[in-house]
Formats: sequence, structure tokens, C-alpha cells
Amino acid sequence: MGFRFRRSTRLGPLRFNFSKGGLSSISVGGRGASFNIPVARSGGPRSTVGLPGTGLSWSVEHAPDRPTVIPAGRAAGLPNSRRLRPGQLDAFKQSLLAVLRQELFAPGSRGEQLWEHGLSSSSHQDLTTITEDDLALDQPITVANADQSPLGELDQLVGVEEVKAELRSLLNLLRVQQLRRKERMAVSEVGCHLVFAGNPGTGKTTVARILARELHRIGYCRTDRLVEVDRSGLVAGFSGQTALKVEQVVESALGGVLFIDEAYSLASRQQGQDLGQEAVDALLRLMEDHRNNLVVIAAGYPQEMEVFLDSNPSLRSRFSRVISFRDYDVRELLLIFLGMLRDAELELEQSAAAVLKQILEDMIKQESSRFANGRSVRRLFEQVQTNQANRLMQQPGTTPTQAELRMILTADIQVVLL
Repeated sequence: MGFRFRRSTRLGPLRFNFSKGGLSSISVGGRGASFNIPVARSGGPRSTVGLPGTGLSWSVEHAPDRPTVIPAGRAAGLPNSRRLRPGQLDAFKQSLLAVLRQELFAPGSRGEQLWEHGLSSSSHQDLTTITEDDLALDQPITVANADQSPLGELDQLVGVEEVKAELRSLLNLLRVQQLRRKERMAVSEVGCHLVFAGNPGTGKTTVARILARELHRIGYCRTDRLVEVDRSGLVAGFSGQTALKVEQVVESALGGVLFIDEAYSLASRQQGQDLGQEAVDALLRLMEDHRNNLVVIAAGYPQEMEVFLDSNPSLRSRFSRVISFRDYDVRELLLIFLGMLRDAELELEQSAAAVLKQILEDMIKQESSRFANGRSVRRLFEQVQTNQANRLMQQPGTTPTQAELRMILTADIQVVLL
């Protein structure tokens, strides 16, 4: 288990990171993106665009004729924050801003290029306006732990902000009910069976897995087990066998979470038989019998899930919470793609960002009903990897360097056929 100790100072949306020797790097950005510039005495050969709350980053090489780090001459005059006295704060603030304006907003700078690619959600005014509350030089040392809780994983997911908020509210309610129970106070029954309504690739299954672990962590569920099934896992071939099959599945999920994907298919009749409804009836009975020992999540397309809930009067009372997963926008799809690059130890050529953004916009328009959000981005990523491999292997007898194996070029993206 690794720990990282860091001292930093925040000025508005800007963060200044210090080592024992003084200022080591400057980061700028908000929830959309951050931009890191190392200072000469501790900097490296590249700048990094980081994605707060996701753990994602995008590293880009600096042009040979432009220094990668803030020149030592400009940074040398910045004092060590540990030696600052209250009377020096204004001077320190002005020194930092002078360096930032030169490095981030000068024509052709990384900050200007980042703006052009649309990867930042903060305005120029936000990044250059400092308020009194933004200056906090006495921040405690923070410890970043490599291990993360389920809620930490949830926070790192791209998008799904509304989903995160709804689940946090539910978890807070469950915690308070547990506290009341410990104090022997009256506790009202809280329905924890959920409907996840959203199009394919919007993160429903991923969130369900995280939620199962968090419910176990707070003590609401005995285990972190998540049993995933669809219609085929619940419906048997003949009448009378379906109820038994549902009982077996529910038994395997007791103490944890049962996740039913494409649950709306249980409300459809196939070959004139109503075996899906038999499964629903059996499920409702078992949900009542094990109401304190089972959480059920039914997932599927938004409209189809409304039909499912209307197929039996008891379904809406059992599934009292419907959580909607909206489609990702272009910016979020770009962040997902960059996350896949990071996980694969790949980097995106600087000029490729705008091309990638355009491709994602075209995917949404052209695929329309066939667009599968994160799944479509996964297919795009796999195609880009294939294009890179074909390019690298076009020269027989030569072995690609590590840098070549790591870099995705604009050409690798432009040849993608959508």
C-alpha cells in the first residue's frame, strides 16, 4: 500500500504544489480538466492534462522550440510557502499570477490550446480572479491512499452526477436508520429495491456492482455479492418450472444484491405464453418474504422499464425508486476514451484531441438509436489500437521504440470508419 505526502496551496481554481525545495508545479482547471506545469527545479519533460475525480490523465510532449517547464529564471523568485509571513501574502500572490499569465495564457501556450480543444469548463476570468477565501497556505498535509472505498470509485466515474447524488441520498438515509436502530428509536421501513433506467453503455451494471459493495460496507447487506441475471436466468421452458428457477436465483443472492438486466423482457409474452409474468409473480413474493435480506435492482431501457412497472400493480410499490442514467455527452465520452488510453498505457498526440472530439460527435449523430455510449467508445478505442498496430508493423525488420508503442497519432484516429 503506497502513500504520497504533498503540500499544496490553492488560489481560486489554481493549485500550487510545494516540495521541500519550494514550488514544484502549478495546476489549473476545474471538474472538466486540469493542466499541470512543472517548475524547472523539479519538472519533467512533459505537461499533463489531468481529469479530476476520474484518475485520468493525458500527457503531451512539448515542442522542441518551447520549454517544457516554467523557466528557472521566472520561478526562482517564488518563495517557499513554509517561510511566508502574513505580510508577504500579497506579493506572493502577484508573483504567482505573473508566472501563470505568461505560461498559461500567452499565444500558443498549453493553456490556450487546452481552451481551443474544449477540455476546460472554467472561464478565463475564473482562472485569473483571486478572492480572499481562495488563499489557504496553511492547508494540512494530505495523504493519498492507494486503496479506495466503493464511494470513491463511484465518484471517479465519468458523468452520472445525478445518479451519484441519488445514491448518496439513499445511503445517507440507510445510515441514519441504522443509527436510530442502535439507539432503539423508531425506524420506518426504507425501500431499497431500485430501477436503473437508461440506454446501453450508460454505466448501470458498473454502478450496481459498486452499490453492492457499499451496501455491505455500511452493514446494510451481509455480503457484497451481486448476482447478475436476465430473462433466460429466471424463466424456464415450461409453466410451473419458472417459479422454482426464480427461487433458486433469489436464494443465491440472499444477503446481497440481485441485478436483473433487461428486466422489461419479463413483461413480454413469447410464443403465446406468459412465463415472464410467472417469474414476476414469483419474484414479488420472494422480495416480500426476504425484504430484510435482499436488494433487487431491475435495469433496462427507460421507456421499456415504464411498461415493466405497469405490468403488475405491485411492481411500483416494491421498486419505489427509479434512478435515471442519461446518455453521455461528447465531453464525457472524450473523458472515457482518455481513461481507456491511460489504463492501456497509451498517450494521445496533442493534435489528435480535436479530431477525436469530432469523431465522437459524428458517432452520436450517425449511429442514432444504435449508439451505445460507453460501449461505442470501447469499440472505437479497440479500432484505434488496431490502426496503431497496423501502422507500427508496416516497416518489417524494425522494432518500435517504447515511445512509439505508447503514442496514438492523429492518423490512427482519422482512418476509423464509422
